[in-house]
Amino acid sequence: MLPLKPPVLKKELDTSFIPFPICDENGEISKESWPTFHGVLDKQTVIINDSNEIVRLTNFGCFGQSNLPHRVTSFTYTNSKNKTTKRKRNWGSLQLLPYNFTEKPNDNVNEPNEEEDNPINWNDLKQNFPDKYESLKLLAGQNQDIVYHLLLEEAFFLHFTLECLEIKNEDGMFINTTQCWNIFNSLKTNFPYYYAAYHYYRSRGWVVKPGSQYGGDFVLYKISPVYYHSSYVVIITINDQNTKITSWPEMLGCVRVTEAASKDLILCTVFGPPYNDSSPIDMTKYTVTDTIIKRWVPAQNR
Repeated sequence: MLPLKPPVLKKELDTSFIPFPICDENGEISKESWPTFHGVLDKQTVIINDSNEIVRLTNFGCFGQSNLPHRVTSFTYTNSKNKTTKRKRNWGSLQLLPYNFTEKPNDNVNEPNEEEDNPINWNDLKQNFPDKYESLKLLAGQNQDIVYHLLLEEAFFLHFTLECLEIKNEDGMFINTTQCWNIFNSLKTNFPYYYAAYHYYRSRGWVVKPGSQYGGDFVLYKISPVYYHSSYVVIITINDQNTKITSWPEMLGCVRVTEAASKDLILCTVFGPPYNDSSPIDMTKYTVTDTIIKRWVPAQNR
């Protein structure tokens, strides 16, 4: 692994951060209390439904992500206060929507509206017209289903390496390791190479997240995205054959994008055999090398 620059700190670091969900609250590993998480394979991700498991996966290793950004999964006073503030803002934004209420005399404005088919005010709408209220929430963009999911690489790391994740298919049948390997390879081209790179950085203490927003395959966070900005954008090449960047102008453009976001570009090359459904899983056949790519500016290098 290359000597890497220190990451940019977002906020005061919590020294109690736990790197993997198999650890207890003291950061120790005990086989007697080895956790088991449960996921459901859905299209190209693995869905986690249990809220307690979501909290543990998020707080112990920052695994997974929701389909809505910045989801709060740890229950603290600050988070509770933020949730209350968010609910108040949502209620305020909801009342900005135009709605034709039934007019009533001023002395009866707070009485429930039991006879009319239309509410008289926002409180009446919320309490006595749940269908219309939910429709307005959807219109205001507040009623969105939150799905917590794992990347295929994350799911296989938890299932195969840490042995703490059980995966079921959509029919509720458990998927063993060999089946999981074959299915993931059918869902994602060159999955062994991407997983080898994911395992390589995860095992070295980096939190690995999707990097498509910067034109890469992964981004690397030190310890947690809560405390640090991502430091590196990783582009994976397979057996020294680049699959994303085909020319030096493209390489230069990618470097400029990462520099504009205060990050560095890592070109990660994975060597190993292609996927073969008749071969057993053997990650020792894959080797990883990485190179930091930076733009040479003559004015800065005289």
